[in-house]
Amino acid sequence: MVRIDLAGTWRLERLSDGSERPMTAPGDVMSALVASGEIPDPYYDRNELGLQWIGREDWRLYRSFEAPAELLERRRVRLEIDSVDTIAEISLNGGPVGASDDMFLRFSADVAGLLRPGLNELSVILRSPERAAAERAARLPYPVPASTYPVSSPHRNLVRKAQCMGGWDWGPCLMTSGLYDGVRLVGADGPMIDYLRYDATPDAGSGRGGAWTVDVTLDLDSAEAAEASLSLSLAGASLEKTVVVPAGRSALTERLRVESPELWWPAGYGSRSLYELAADIRPAGSTDPDAGHRAERRVGFRELVVDTAEDEQGKAMTFVVNGRPVFAKGANWIPADALPSRWTRARYESLLRSAADANMNCVRVWGGGRYESDAFYELCDELGLLVWQDCMFSCALYPSSREFLSSVEAETRHQVRRLAHHPSLALWCGNNEALGAITWYEESRANPARYIVDYDRLTEGTVGRVVRELDPGRTWWPSSPSAGPDDFADNWHADSRGDMHYWSVWHEGRPFSDYLSVRPRFCSEFGFQSFPSRRTVASYAPEGERNVSSP
Repeated sequence: MVRIDLAGTWRLERLSDGSERPMTAPGDVMSALVASGEIPDPYYDRNELGLQWIGREDWRLYRSFEAPAELLERRRVRLEIDSVDTIAEISLNGGPVGASDDMFLRFSADVAGLLRPGLNELSVILRSPERAAAERAARLPYPVPASTYPVSSPHRNLVRKAQCMGGWDWGPCLMTSGLYDGVRLVGADGPMIDYLRYDATPDAGSGRGGAWTVDVTLDLDSAEAAEASLSLSLAGASLEKTVVVPAGRSALTERLRVESPELWWPAGYGSRSLYELAADIRPAGSTDPDAGHRAERRVGFRELVVDTAEDEQGKAMTFVVNGRPVFAKGANWIPADALPSRWTRARYESLLRSAADANMNCVRVWGGGRYESDAFYELCDELGLLVWQDCMFSCALYPSSREFLSSVEAETRHQVRRLAHHPSLALWCGNNEALGAITWYEESRANPARYIVDYDRLTEGTVGRVVRELDPGRTWWPSSPSAGPDDFADNWHADSRGDMHYWSVWHEGRPFSDYLSVRPRFCSEFGFQSFPSRRTVASYAPEGERNVSSP
């Protein structure tokens, strides 16, 4: 396998006037404009209001690179971009490679036929997400409303982009675009591994301290039907065999047996033992070290169930790890910054280690942000932070057109296969407050049946169906808050069944003693917004504006 990292300095062109400046990728347009001195700090004073034009423009991001001989010699070369934000057209040396319109779906395309010796140019045109949303809204047969905030980008629910980028009650409306997490070229001669995942269960009668059976699944992409040499290794267990791989995309599952591994536990309950799983696949008979394709994952041996049994109080909701109930102590996770260029591993590590140091053992990846980078989940595995994973729908209604649901299905299939191997991943949740949102808007209150059907087609008919198919061993929870599958009750401030959100103290001005009046089975949101520190206020408010009545 030959891997060429395309991270680094690119060029950013504003298509409306042809102006150019450097841009770091992975990174985003707005950060590049800050770095070039063309716009002020979006966080300072009321600068946010003067920067709304950026999301209404089209941009071109491009770079040149040398294609080394060892890459050009490979029969297959894939361009992989982990996250393209959002409406994009990709070309290489002037030839079209593909398009993307979903920030949560990895872009991948075979570009071997477009590469050439010497200098190559990769170009990504980023179209205005705000304009795309408006165009889609104009084509709707009926309105599909979303909640708006002090500064909002309209119709953000019609574009598969981090919803909070369009403005939220706690954050700015900064409709930037860019390339995130990773950009690379990968070359090989035979089948390529799209995803590597596993299912580990203790052998019957041996107990959790005995042997475990591990079913390893490789999602493969092959240009042609062919024999291939496969090797797997994990915690002293290994396998080598010849397999037949069909043309196109397919899944291959093989079984390993691991003797007495140490268990993975959440923070505060035991150690976080992790083992390396490695998979190699190459054309049968090939001895060329660059011909094959390799993937690696870290494995944690643990059993995790969510106890939702009916009881005398209502319906439980308790994480049970290795047979032991875990009291979930944690917080909701929103994107680490409104500017994606600041989504760095160092930033993740600082925040997540702070959570662990505060004796948290759980984080909820909130549905108005994004499916996080690999580094986030790797750190949660290491730190023992259980992850409640929302899917990326929040505080809005969503369309159920064939086009929209097709995009969501592809996105969900990608994210489930990408994340399912993490021992920290505890639960899949369909959305944040989208069930309750059916009662929020004039349109849906006037015609609830229409919007309930839309909700069900998206949540159960698409997202839930894919989760249950690809990750049947994990709990599927349709919405937060909710009382669980097949229950359409809005659990807002209801503390007897499933999970609840409790905002009466902040949003309704009730006394702090009201926190003692609820006994939630799982409180997945609560809190009170504090005043920031004086140092933080000084970072965004000019002298003379540092008071609560200042605009």
